[in-house]
This record gives sequence, C-alpha cells and structure tokens, in this order.
Amino acid sequence: MESGEIVEYIDAQKIICAVVMASGNQRLRLLTENRREVKIASQRLCHRSIRRLDPEMDRNRLVEQLKAIADSRNAIAETIDVAELWDVLAPEADWIDLPTMTGLCFPHATDDDHESAVIRAMFQSRHHFRFKPDRFRPHTQAEMDAIIAQEQEAAKQQRLIEAGAAWIQSVRSGTKVDRPAEHQVIVDILKSYFLFDKESPHCESAREIIKQAGLNTSEEIFNHLVAVGEWCTDENVDLLRYRIPVFFSPETQKRADTAAAKPTDGAWHDGRTDLTHLSTLTIDGQSTLDFDDALSIEIAMIIFSWAFTSPTWRS
Repeated sequence: MESGEIVEYIDAQKIICAVVMASGNQRLRLLTENRREVKIASQRLCHRSIRRLDPEMDRNRLVEQLKAIADSRNAIAETIDVAELWDVLAPEADWIDLPTMTGLCFPHATDDDHESAVIRAMFQSRHHFRFKPDRFRPHTQAEMDAIIAQEQEAAKQQRLIEAGAAWIQSVRSGTKVDRPAEHQVIVDILKSYFLFDKESPHCESAREIIKQAGLNTSEEIFNHLVAVGEWCTDENVDLLRYRIPVFFSPETQKRADTAAAKPTDGAWHDGRTDLTHLSTLTIDGQSTLDFDDALSIEIAMIIFSWAFTSPTWRS
C-alpha cells in the first residue's frame, strides 16, 4: 500500500477513517480522524479508497480532511434504507458483493464515499444482513428474530448491571434512594456470587455490578447484603453455601404444631408416654449444647429366685 491512501478499519464497534503514513511487512502506520497514530495489520482494513491525501500535509489539516470525509460518508449512510433492502433481497438469501450492493443503493452515483456509506449502514444495522466488509447476506426472519432477542437481552442485562451498581453506591454513601425495580434479582445475583464465586451462574453479571460499584472484596458484598436487610451480621453462610435447609417443611411444621397442642397428661394418643417430668443424666460436659442421649434412673424392688436344680440363672 502507498502512503496517502485513505482507508477504514473497525475498532471498538466503530468504523474509523484514516490515512496511511507508512507501510511495510503487512503493517500500516495510520493517522486517524481522532488525531491518533496507530499501527495495524493490513488485514484489518474494511475499506480502501482510490482517493489520496498528501501525507506531507500539516497534521491538523490531514485530521480535518479525514473528519470531513467520515462525516460525509455517515451522512450518505443515513440515506440507505436497510430494512427496505432486506425486503427486496431476502428471498434470494445469497451473498451480495460490495459493488453490487452499492449499485443497488445508488444507481446513479457509485464512488469511494458511497461504497463506504454502504459498509457503514450495514455495520450499524446488522439485524437484516450478515456483515462482511466486501459482501453481505440477508438474514432469514428466524435469524433476525434471534439477533433482536439477543440484543434485547443484552440491553436488559446492561440496565440491570447499571441499576445494581448505582444502588450499591447509594447505600454505601448513605443516600436515601428507592430500591430499584430489579432489587430482588440483583440481591439474588450478589448472594449467589458471594456464596459460589466463579461457580455461580451469575458470575459475570455479579462481577460487572461490583466492578462498576467499586467493591473490591467479598466482605464488602456481605456488608451490603447486611446493610439492606437481606442477611444479618452473623448469617450462617455455610448453611446457604451447602444448601442445607434452614426451615422445616410445611408438613413437618404442621405435625410439630399438632404434637405441641396435645395435652400433657402422660397418655398420648399415638402410643407414646410423656416422661418429661423425670430428671435425666448425660455424660456430656456442663458447657455442652448438643446432647445425644440422656438416662433416667428409677429405684425399683427386684426379687430374685434361685433354682439350684438348674445351671441357668432365672429372675
């Protein structure tokens, strides 16, 4: 490639207009419309123009011209109705090269700027066409629906992350704000991440939330959950981490309530006898809180009879 050639490449989901300042070994040194000098591989280019600029020109003047070219191409791109193109071309379901697509969009004028405008329009609206810099293929309706659904889900996830980060920041600063509409979802994400770390299904979302909120440790996540009343300061997180139930089932609770409501006259209807009036003894220490077994001793008279004619003891 020669110095002065106007080129374009994609960076951070944007098409950048630049001029080649030098080239060699498949690497290009470019001056961009953003007044930056970058080095990229020639394979990254998405468009090359026949037009050229003088690389010896004043740097500020070069940047001004690049901006003007980019603005002009963006303006042309806005005149392209991508949805209408899709309606016409979708039945073909085949790849269409850049010159052909440019001719369809601009039957009476096709130059470098119009080619670039087609690339820019297709790049900005990828619902309708599969994008490659030199060719395009109409998506099927099913593909379009899937892409739109995916983008909507991504947008929803981004809103959730931003709401969660803002909420955490407001709580930490002591600012009184209403809980976000997604409050419970955000809480569940933070709980899951605190308990299971990278094993959590919400790991990526949680990391984005705490990153934007400025949290640095798991302790800060715990403190936030305590501050908003989701956990207490002595929350037994191991029970939660190992999914050990902390509540009885409704059936168990009902049976316990029924048993507690029965009279304590010593004769229970289920065949058991109430012996709670007896004193019991365990072998555990005085500070023990977990008693396994206890014994109760009653004094009774035992009469033994001996049978001298039998070698067997009888009682």
